[in-house]
Amino acid sequence: MNQHNLFEYGIHTENTTHRIHVDTQQGGVVIYKTAEGVAAMPPPISIQSPDDWEAGGYYLIKPQWAKGAVTARGIRVQWKDIINARAIKIPESVTLEADANTTTEKGKVGVFVAKTMLGMGCIPIQFDIKEIDDKLEQISGNDLQADKLIIQVKFDMGCIKRGLFMQTHERNLYNDF
Repeated sequence: MNQHNLFEYGIHTENTTHRIHVDTQQGGVVIYKTAEGVAAMPPPISIQSPDDWEAGGYYLIKPQWAKGAVTARGIRVQWKDIINARAIKIPESVTLEADANTTTEKGKVGVFVAKTMLGMGCIPIQFDIKEIDDKLEQISGNDLQADKLIIQVKFDMGCIKRGLFMQTHERNLYNDF
């Protein structure tokens, strides 16, 4: 911990292959490889000195519900600045039945939208593909293999216009309030 009671956790520490940011305000989602999102972030991602907390465009999040306490640190990155990122319109057939007010509700809406669109084939995903050279494997029908996908879904209202929020530090305050 540190002066803001935040611990390092975010896009640069998670074990994912891809991220999908869901923006119901703009009616779209953005998908990209996690590593390419990290590569688009300016330094300092990690904190080396107290000045780093708000250096280089990074900022601290102090939501109203947390009564002035800092809950996260991150930066907004334009999706077009991430190599191979794609913005995709949410189809009208993907209906959103509930308002998302709490973190839990927002997460559920984000996962619903991403899962539905993935299931419909609306979201193209880049795979790391390995060609199989072994003849016996090829005879059995195994010509290509794709790496396992692990997708982090973020409900990120307004992100298509104002940039994707890339968190680097967080604090869970639910036990404090």
